[in-house]
Amino acid sequence: MRRNRIILLMLWLLSLIGITFVGGQLSYGLFFLFSLIPLVSLVYIFFVSRLFRIYQYINTHDLIADHATVSEFALQNDSIIPFAGIRVIFFPGFSFVSGLDSKAEYEIFPHSSIKKKTSIICRYRGEYCVGIQAVVIQDFFRLFSFVHKNRNPLLVRVKPNIIRLDDLRQVQLAYNAVSESRAKRSTADILVREYVSGDDPRLINWKVSAALNKLMVREQIGEEQQGVGIVLDSKRYSEKPEDCLPAENKVLEAIIALNLFFSERGIPVSTCFETEGLQEIDADRDHGFNEVYEKLSSFVFYRDHKSEKLCADILSSGSVMSKVVAFFIVQKWDASFSFAAQQLRKRGTPVFIYAITRDPDACVSEAPSSDKADIVFVDPDQDLKEVL
Repeated sequence: MRRNRIILLMLWLLSLIGITFVGGQLSYGLFFLFSLIPLVSLVYIFFVSRLFRIYQYINTHDLIADHATVSEFALQNDSIIPFAGIRVIFFPGFSFVSGLDSKAEYEIFPHSSIKKKTSIICRYRGEYCVGIQAVVIQDFFRLFSFVHKNRNPLLVRVKPNIIRLDDLRQVQLAYNAVSESRAKRSTADILVREYVSGDDPRLINWKVSAALNKLMVREQIGEEQQGVGIVLDSKRYSEKPEDCLPAENKVLEAIIALNLFFSERGIPVSTCFETEGLQEIDADRDHGFNEVYEKLSSFVFYRDHKSEKLCADILSSGSVMSKVVAFFIVQKWDASFSFAAQQLRKRGTPVFIYAITRDPDACVSEAPSSDKADIVFVDPDQDLKEVL
């Protein structure tokens, strides 16, 4: 485009020299021609921008991160002149359109349209616009361009991706601990009942069984022990979507993956977070996973949330203190989280810390040095199966 402007300027200057030193109809004709070309180009661009139409379609506005969704768009020309040099600009950062060249230019003949079928893949959970953000309109001489903004962008609601873990790679101790807790989940009392299929053979009371000539087991009436506790850092650390969405998305993906992993194995999971007081989301084989997933999908992070209040409520309520294993999924590790983790360790509870961040140094700037070796840093774009 710059080259074309330079060429036109040189031709205009040559025509000006021609009428100055030579004169004649040809010189004046070329001068007026080269003078009118920019004006014609600007009028053309204005005309196209008023008559250009963008149509988009997506088969659902409720998407799942990292899952392809079918989408179609059409560029419509309702005028009597052809449109040339039309280039499509898609919303960057949070989503991408597969199967199309972003540098491709289209020519649309009068009273016709160009239709493209493609797939949209959203990278992060949240609500944002996808698809066509704008189109670049150029004149035939490639002198000027105009960015025509899409007035009706596609607004979608994206849920976190569900990561199914085959195993807990780095925290096998956690799975061993909760598995062992199932065998010790209550205290056996002196009451006995007749054995039924599925009872733990270790609870058989052989002395009573011999006296009654049938298998009898000890009745378990003690307090049931809990399974896994997850602490969710609900603070929003930036107002810029490009900074906060990737980390928040990975936080929820990690928590959803842990809920799915343990609940499918019959191990109860409680996710604790701060929303006008301490809240809990419980998952186990009986409650099902779908309800937990829907609640976490609509979870909102807030700028005014404080780790001090979250940790104080956790310690005072005992909601995580009674768990066999505790996970902290945070974006920043500070003294409040460190103190809560120390109290859990004093009770003999294994604590696993995952920090979702692109800047590990900033994440632990306020953390005690004793905790830094225990923190597993996860990049927001990293595959969870590599770290969980």
